[in-house]
Amino acid sequence: MRSLLFVLIIFCLSFGSIPNDKLYEVESEGYFTGLTISAHGIIASNNLDNALYLINEGGLKIILENPGCGRYISMRKNLIGFKFIDTNTGLQSPSLLDIASGKITELEERSEYSGQVSFSDDGTAAYTIGNTLKVISPEGNIKEADLGYYSNQVVVSPDGRYVCLNGEGQSFEMIDTENFYRKTILQDKEYISFKWSDGSEFVALSTIDGTLNVYDLKKDSVRGYGKASDYSWGSGPELFYTETRNNGKELISSEIFVLDAGTGDIRALTNTPDIYEMSPVY
Repeated sequence: MRSLLFVLIIFCLSFGSIPNDKLYEVESEGYFTGLTISAHGIIASNNLDNALYLINEGGLKIILENPGCGRYISMRKNLIGFKFIDTNTGLQSPSLLDIASGKITELEERSEYSGQVSFSDDGTAAYTIGNTLKVISPEGNIKEADLGYYSNQVVVSPDGRYVCLNGEGQSFEMIDTENFYRKTILQDKEYISFKWSDGSEFVALSTIDGTLNVYDLKKDSVRGYGKASDYSWGSGPELFYTETRNNGKELISSEIFVLDAGTGDIRALTNTPDIYEMSPVY
């Protein structure tokens, strides 16, 4: 059985909104983000992306504290793919964290720039080191391509056939992992936070200003939606996301919606004026 998990920020306020000064308090106190399911329990980060936690059977355990370690992580069985940063030198390396033991395995020598590690369903791994994209098969065979630029986030599709990444100027690009054919999908704005659907049919991504977009691989088309955050794929074409409304002085609402990426239909899952939901994960 699958369920929808999300973080609740609960306030008992007579006006049903949260003033900005209260939001600043919430930010400074911290909260969970990026919920991810593993065989060991729920993996979560925080609003600063500088820690990874394991939540299981009512207990909370810090499994790693490192700058940016909770941003764009990927899961593969007992392993978390992430970018390790040496706090003394600032040098980086694509790395794996063993959830059970806490052991960190660095996949490359530390360098000035590296990207996060992502996995396909069969265990194919992809990451960048400097300007080089590396795709490693489950058998350990390595393919490399010089991108000509550094890309922080490269995300391999669940079927292992494609990698999506930031191109120059934060454009949205797709690369075929067989022959490294490269295609620019979007380049009019800066695009971040790429997430594949389970069937490798869609990619959800966001602009810097928080506008949600979904790329349909079969139709080779992109559909834009409104402002959204904290999105996560469910089964098939279902995409869960958070939509917030703020008038500049206070947070008016924070609700969870589900988008059918195939049809474009959207429906609300929550309608709770005094409860502020976020970070949905299926």
